[in-house]
Amino acid sequence: ASGQNQRNQTDSGGQSCQGRKMIDSEFSVQARLSQHLKDVRLMLDAASTSGLNLSLAETHRQLLERAESLGLGELDNSAIIEAIRRPAS
Repeated sequence: ASGQNQRNQTDSGGQSCQGRKMIDSEFSVQARLSQHLKDVRLMLDAASTSGLNLSLAETHRQLLERAESLGLGELDNSAIIEAIRRPAS
């Protein structure tokens, strides 16, 4: 149980860190948005090959692509929030 609690605290801390980065618009890189987009595309390709529809992952891909089109690809993946904040042109 102690190990599980430690994992939960670590996971929660990571999520809290990402949330704080989004609130503060502080996107120093821990994991690049463009790398995350590449991984999401790979997951979607694998799912498609297996005949699976991952609609939430597809929406995630669209948001990541929008963030990348805004020039945010080299920032931390928490910069995805800007794809939501900034109005579409």
